[in-house]
Amino acid sequence: FFFQAEDGIRDVERSRGLGDVYKRQVSPDQFEAHLVKLKKMDYQFISMDRLVDYIRQNGFEPRKTAVITFDDGWVDNHQYALPILKKMNCPAAFFLTTEQFYEGHQ
Repeated sequence: FFFQAEDGIRDVERSRGLGDVYKRQVSPDQFEAHLVKLKKMDYQFISMDRLVDYIRQNGFEPRKTAVITFDDGWVDNHQYALPILKKMNCPAAFFLTTEQFYEGHQ
């Protein structure tokens, strides 16, 4: 799964000059371009719950699927990524680091 998705992202990188897509950050335009490219490659975006259910029932992950996750739950995930995810009808999982709430970070 990851190898196939990485190949798709590398194709996007080469064909559109998106730069290093393996950095910790990409621009909103780059993120949207990655999703568009994967959709054009017939990938289906599914929720984490759906992936787990599928693996439990079948013992392996479904072909041509992608699960989008965000670690650390920074405000820019909501500000920039969420509108793109909604526009493209892509589910995602946001993992929040709760310590930041107690320290007053965004």
